[in-house]
Amino acid sequence: KGLVEEGHWLTTADFLTAIAVGMVTPGPVMTAATFAGYLVAGDKLPKKAQISGIAVGGLHRSEAIDKLTTELGPRTVEPLNLTVRDNQAQLKPADAGIAVDYAQSVDAAGGGKSLNPVRIVKVLTGGSATDAVLVVDDAKLRGAVGNLTAPFNHPPVDAAVTYHGTKIKQKHARAGTTLQQDSAVVLIKKGFLKATGPIELPADIAEPAITDEEADAVVASFAKPAVAAPVKVTVSGA
Repeated sequence: KGLVEEGHWLTTADFLTAIAVGMVTPGPVMTAATFAGYLVAGDKLPKKAQISGIAVGGLHRSEAIDKLTTELGPRTVEPLNLTVRDNQAQLKPADAGIAVDYAQSVDAAGGGKSLNPVRIVKVLTGGSATDAVLVVDDAKLRGAVGNLTAPFNHPPVDAAVTYHGTKIKQKHARAGTTLQQDSAVVLIKKGFLKATGPIELPADIAEPAITDEEADAVVASFAKPAVAAPVKVTVSGA
């Protein structure tokens, strides 16, 4: 009565089928209960299932795939924002060979039919948050990361002091960076669909030979005093 009239989880025909199956197998009560649970659970996902933030609990497998494709799909094509110190770049998932396998994601979250009582109970009462299953073309991803050397790899720049007439011009130093490509590949995979901001990629740092502090000392001790007062030039024999 609770399954049919109150909960409306089973039709009368389904309930009678469960009783009939129980009567012709060992342990009729347990078998009937398990089969009734199987009919209720069907191929639904666990009640509390979420995939990459998308609630799919209680949905049939095909419904969950459709919902995941519709709601998660737009996020899977958004460019990834990447940074190395002050330098920025974007990487499109398609160019990096990263995509989502929606069917596998649903199956991993508990979709599909089963007579296992543990699975049936989990469908009716359990479930948890899981990540979408990714399909990654490693060769394509490594190639895309290799192309990031253009915006991210820079040699160190030394600080310098020059004169423009009597005005002192100072060029600031800048550390050199070399992208750590293997680590970048790992971080991009981990950050896909999870990062809430730019993904900071690791790089080897090369310090400049002449720092801003050293240039400041030259300006203070030599460059400024040199133009602080008129210079008298005496020409021999004049």
